[in-house]
Parts: sequence; C-alpha cells; structure tokens
Amino acid sequence: MVTVRFYTLLTLLFVFTCDFTHAQTDSTVSSPRRDTSYYRVTNPYKNGIWGNSTYFAAGVNFARNKEFDINIGRTYGLGSYAPRGLGYYLVQSWGAGYSITRAGDKNHHALKAFYENDFFPFVIIFNFGMRGEYLYDLTSKQHYLRPGVGMTLVHLDLLYNYSFLLNNKEAGNLYRHGLVLRLKYFHSKKNWERREFVREPRL
Repeated sequence: MVTVRFYTLLTLLFVFTCDFTHAQTDSTVSSPRRDTSYYRVTNPYKNGIWGNSTYFAAGVNFARNKEFDINIGRTYGLGSYAPRGLGYYLVQSWGAGYSITRAGDKNHHALKAFYENDFFPFVIIFNFGMRGEYLYDLTSKQHYLRPGVGMTLVHLDLLYNYSFLLNNKEAGNLYRHGLVLRLKYFHSKKNWERREFVREPRL
C-alpha cells in the first residue's frame, strides 16, 4: 500500500534510509535485503475492505451548536517497530455513526459516514489525524461535508473541522467551525499487522 510505504519512510528518517522493494510473501519474513536487514511480518493484512479490527468511538464536537456522536466501523491497524525504540502506528478506519445536536429548542438527529487516517510515531512528534464525514440531518433534511485535521494519541483524537452545508442554506449552518474530542476503542487490536525491523550480523 502506498500509504503504508509513505509512513514507513517518514518514520525511518529518524534512524536510517530504508525502502520496500519486495512484496510480502508470508506471515513471517518479507523484504529481505542484501545487508541482512529485513522486516518480520506477523498478522499480514489480507482483506482491504474488512480490515483487521472493529472500531467503536464516541465524541463531542464543540461547534456553533454542540454535537454528540457515536460511531462503529472497521479498522486496518499496523504497528511498525524499528531499532532504538522507534516505530509507528498507522490506523485507517471507516464506518457509520449517529449524532444529536441541540439547536434552539429542537434536537437534530443525524446519520453520518466517515473515513479517518491516523499516524502516530512512537516519538510522539509529527503525529496527526485526518477525518472526513458526510452527515445527513434527519430533522432539517440538510446535507453536510466535514473534513477535519489535528492530532491523535491512537485512542484519543483532537481535531479541528469545518462543516460545509450543501443544501437548504436558508435554514442556516448548525456547525461551521468545530473542535472535536473523540475517544476510540479497537476490538481485537491484537489482530493488527505487526512489522519488526531485524538486522542480523553478516557471517
């Protein structure tokens, strides 16, 4: 995956230059190198649609009107481990959610679909999270697109977002700028793909 290669190269700038030129062949060893360095892979990723764990989340969006949501979906998780305690988590999640917003004297109920991409290096700096949402307000029949970006601690996100109202603009945008705090849980996290860099002495 191009995204996995990009994040791998970004992290390994801290320790050495490394490239991925060989395809993964089994669940034990992949990408052998001439200098006797390679990645040992366990729990290899097999299904691009289903992922390798289940995603649960709840959050609050501090916007023009405060919004509370719950989410469920699937996740592809990868842990990459490099020398000297370095490495990263790459977490990609997608799914659906429900939210409720109190605006004036009315509760607005909404359904949403989301995709998010989180990168968390073990050195903590350069960590970031991105999330995109489509939201349909069942009460006002409004449609929103909401991109967001910020920081992640894997199980906790803090993202800035902006909600773009796509229709029924005379009713007004309920959200506009927002700051969301989201708590996440990954069921079966033990199934995440694991890559360990191994360097063996030459004989």
